[in-house]
Order: sequence, then structure tokens, then C-alpha cells
Amino acid sequence: MTLPILIIGCGRSGTQYTAKLLTECGLDIGHEREGADGEANWMKTPNGRGLRLHQKRNALKVIASCTTFGDISWRIISEHIPLYPEESILKKCMKYYYFWNMIAERNTVFSYYVEQLPEIWDKFCEVIGHSLTYRDIPKNINTRQGEYPALSWRDLEREDPILCRLIRKQC
Repeated sequence: MTLPILIIGCGRSGTQYTAKLLTECGLDIGHEREGADGEANWMKTPNGRGLRLHQKRNALKVIASCTTFGDISWRIISEHIPLYPEESILKKCMKYYYFWNMIAERNTVFSYYVEQLPEIWDKFCEVIGHSLTYRDIPKNINTRQGEYPALSWRDLEREDPILCRLIRKQC
């Protein structure tokens, strides 16, 4: 029996894009819902079952985009990593990025950056056990540009130098 594909990682790491890409290539991959072939769902990072693929994205972009998370997302996250009310939203987003990616690495069969999918497509297909032709689809499927400020490594360094170094090392 083939395991369903489960793409995990941080929310805002392009899971909706990858679900759409794989669907365009002929698989039934749901975004935050099960499809016949699997799903892309950041919320299943801690305990989802299947052929676990860890998708990452540029840290500065993910952390900035996470500043727009709502209460439900933060409630899910806080069940797995320690967050404190007095922490700034930037600190929470930094902690989320670092610790959520650490959780994702457990029992993952393959890790990759969504930005590199075109270059690693053959390896990706080998891992998921499907021979698919890459399709160049729009990358702004779920963009929130303009809803949050761009961040720099200097911004993260000012917020928490130690956590910033850990994130950079993780990348």
C-alpha cells in the first residue's frame, strides 16, 4: 500500500502553491484537506501521517507573512511550542519558524525549499513515486504582499540575536 503524500512545514511556506502544482500535474493533493493522493497541510506537521515531505521557504518571507496569522493559527501553534502573551508578534513568528521546522524534520523523508522545486523536480518525483512533468504555474496563488512589512536579517537580529542566529543556521 502506498502512503499518501503529506507536505508539511510552516504555514505561509507555499503549501497551497505546491498542492495546486501537484494537482495540475495530475495528482489529487488537497490544501489543508485530504485528497486521494494526499495533502499539503502545515497544521499536520506535528502528528500527520503519510509520506512526509518537509517544505521550506525563504525564512524572512515566511516570518513576515506569519505576522498576519489569526487567533486560530496561533492557538494551533501554541499547542506545540511555547509562546507568551508579552512576546512581540515578530518574536512569536521567529519562534514559530524555528521550532515548527524542527518539528517538521522529525520523520521526514525529504526536505526542500519551495523556491527550488523546478531544479529538484526529478528528485521530488522520485521521492513521491510519481513521474510528473513540471508545470510552470503562477507563484502568487495565496500572496499577502502588502499586508505586512518586508523584514531583514537585521530586524530579526534586533528582536532576538540568539534566535536569529539559530534561524540563519537552520536555513
